Amino acid sequence: MRANSSMILPDAVVSPKIQVLGLQGKFMRRLSQLQFDAVQLLLGVAREDRTEMARQHLVEGVAMSKLAEQNGCSRQSVQASVDRVWSMAERFHEAMFIVLGASE
Repeated sequence: MRANSSMILPDAVVSPKIQVLGLQGKFMRRLSQLQFDAVQLLLGVAREDRTEMARQHLVEGVAMSKLAEQNGCSRQSVQASVDRVWSMAERFHEAMFIVLGASE
């Protein structure tokens, strides 16, 4: 749990992170495992292989090109899966912030 002004926020509610990594200053989107698990519940029935690729990239930091090669698909396909999960994570964060903010 993390403190945020006068309320305590569970780790799953804390905003998804964008980190700058490497010498080239690449932006990398990251989720904790807890955040990913919360978002996965909201995704409903999705292709498990695509969701797992998104988890490996967002949580473990595996490169999209490596995931594409391992799974026999295009990098763009991996990117689409990551984008879908990331978009849901942002929407989840916004909703939780509104709900927790309104409960004060």
